Amino acid sequence: KQVISCEDMEGKIKAALDSRQNEDTVIIARTDALGVNGFDDAIERSHRYLEVGADVLFIEAPNNLEQMKLIAATFGPRVPLVHNLVEGAGSFVTGSDDLEALGYKVALYPVALLHAFVPQAEQLLKHILQEGQTHDWKGCMVNLSYMNELLGATELIAKSKLYSSGEHSDLNCEQKKGPNL
Repeated sequence: KQVISCEDMEGKIKAALDSRQNEDTVIIARTDALGVNGFDDAIERSHRYLEVGADVLFIEAPNNLEQMKLIAATFGPRVPLVHNLVEGAGSFVTGSDDLEALGYKVALYPVALLHAFVPQAEQLLKHILQEGQTHDWKGCMVNLSYMNELLGATELIAKSKLYSSGEHSDLNCEQKKGPNL
């Protein structure tokens, strides 16, 4: 890991604040300085990030429960705190209730879906390899209509027509230009 200078990060926070157009937009200042420069640097940076206007603090990867408690005691009364809960990464808390008890307000589960999807994907791929079809998995899978609805595909396609030249494929455009253009 690497961290940028504190001054550069303060500039990024100021830029985010200056460009904020909606009062509901939250500026989260994350620092990985704890793992690079140590606990004291992470604390110093966090104080500075709050001074320039960050709304939330995310001090990544505390080394132990005591550091988490110190972070919460130092900043929790002033600003919401974020913590990653990564399955198998050795977190010192196991869930959002534990974080809330410490004074943290936001629990992130950054790879929980991936950790759940991988075993399912392995089983499905093994089934496809053995059976050559997915029909037997129909009850475990969503259909295309549901995926399109979930993603808002109809609305996205309608919006894309606002920017379309009317051609159906960029490939056609490339073919017309020729290989050297």
